[in-house]
Amino acid sequence: MSRNTPWIILLCKFSDDPGMSTLRSIADYAAFFAGDDPDSIPSYWRDISNGELDLVTGTEISPWLQLKQKRSDHKGLDTRKDLFQWAKAAGRDAGIDFGRFFGVTVFFSVATDLFGTSDSPHVVCDLLSSPAQIQQEYGHAYGLKHSRSVVNPIDYRNPFCTMSSMIFGTDDVVFRRVDPTFPGRWGASGPGLCSPYVLASGWLPEPRSVKVASNGRYPSSTLLDLSPLGDMNPTHPQVAVVDFDTPQSVRYCIEYRRGGWDRGIFYDPIVLHQVRADGLSYYAGLIRPFKAGSGGDATHPLPAVSAGKWYVDQQYDLSVEFIAMSPDRGMVTLRIAPAAGARTLSVRGIAASKLQLTGSFSIGNQVLTRKEEPLRGRLIDLLGR
Repeated sequence: MSRNTPWIILLCKFSDDPGMSTLRSIADYAAFFAGDDPDSIPSYWRDISNGELDLVTGTEISPWLQLKQKRSDHKGLDTRKDLFQWAKAAGRDAGIDFGRFFGVTVFFSVATDLFGTSDSPHVVCDLLSSPAQIQQEYGHAYGLKHSRSVVNPIDYRNPFCTMSSMIFGTDDVVFRRVDPTFPGRWGASGPGLCSPYVLASGWLPEPRSVKVASNGRYPSSTLLDLSPLGDMNPTHPQVAVVDFDTPQSVRYCIEYRRGGWDRGIFYDPIVLHQVRADGLSYYAGLIRPFKAGSGGDATHPLPAVSAGKWYVDQQYDLSVEFIAMSPDRGMVTLRIAPAAGARTLSVRGIAASKLQLTGSFSIGNQVLTRKEEPLRGRLIDLLGR
């Protein structure tokens, strides 16, 4: 059963607002903030939460409310909290009972501010705010923090998470101008939410994630199929999880991003995130599968790190290998293994050095401990020891 979280949407204008000719109709704002329009805010969070959040039932939108304050009364961060209180005061004057709602959205008719908080859940935005930015602020209202990257561990550095919406369309230390949004009915929208936050929020049913066996230092060699993270009816798990305790505690989450709210990501990557002790999600890297017609151009240049089919983290002794893509079946096949899995493997050399064998020997008898275990996987496990 979905969790009903009704919102009240306050359409606000300052007392000195010169006009409203650039604004949409109230019906349009109702469709965007309160309806089940395919590109609406409620549709986004319904899909991102796999149906766990209902933002439609009980949500209402006000008529235009005129504040007693002028636009000049807003002094930036010094009066940010006041904006919310000014809007609520106007709402109370109009007879709105705020006790009936989970949260409050304040929409201003002129450029004003953009923020959200889970403290008395509310979102403040304005006519210049894009859907992608507003989606992030709703994320804050539901308790989500900003996401980061391993390379640059500060807020707004994860191009594949709606909780970093300020990075979209900008240059990054890893990417060459990546913009994972798409032009929806209301403006730039998407992408989806990174898997660590989906998991932490309890929005991914248990069968849709798979935990890869690990001894804390390296994972066991594991071959698996992943459906896209945003798939509402997946045929395979959507997130692979690997836990490490050396050199420090870190959880790796591995996901496949394709279609839906991720349709702005044109090269369908396998994306990796770290979850650290602070509970935040850190973008760690990607694999861009090879696809026909995905060579990149001036409009869509490929990421600088996309040339190979591997992701390797020597620090945490992890390798992820892209094996195959089946777009018609909506899945990718990966091998998760110790970092040694990315090496060129010499069967006889590894057997001799790791098993300390000399003279003539049978590789089949000495290396394979179980007939059903793939030879390569056995070698990778040996290299990790």
